[in-house]
Amino acid sequence: MIDIVVFDIDGTLTDRNSEIPDSIDDAVKQLKSHKNTILIATGRPPFEVMPEVKKRLMPDAIICYNGSLVMDSQGNILYERYYEESLLHDLLSKIEEFGWDHAVHLSDKTLVLKGSSIQKKVMEISTKRPDLVVSKNRIIPGPVYNIMVHVSDPDELEALLKDFPQLKSEAFAE
Repeated sequence: MIDIVVFDIDGTLTDRNSEIPDSIDDAVKQLKSHKNTILIATGRPPFEVMPEVKKRLMPDAIICYNGSLVMDSQGNILYERYYEESLLHDLLSKIEEFGWDHAVHLSDKTLVLKGSSIQKKVMEISTKRPDLVVSKNRIIPGPVYNIMVHVSDPDELEALLKDFPQLKSEAFAE
């Protein structure tokens, strides 16, 4: 017996900017009629989950940032795992030493802390560009769930990860 059905968005339910197939409506209706719990699981931030996906799937919860933030259908936080302040401070200091362009994901926006290359990449892949904010004062107004860096030398990234073994790296673009 199936109790929970989890949908990924990119490459599964839809391509980043394409339509959801019509067949999803009947499938979700059938799943709901059998009292199944519907979840969306994505690496995206919550503000990047397209309204049409929410409307058509009517999920019971949305798992964002690859599991770092889970929200119910009303946007209430059910679970969150964010960077502790000391780790965030140490990590951002090291990123700045490397001189990398970088940005952080908050629950409601992407905050660019340094550089036009990371801003350009986020704008290329983002569907909600108004949620991209360039920091003028380096103050981060809330929990950080994800950090993005633009690295030209993968060996430098490996060096960073050796200093922070509790972290892992995932590519979000080429």
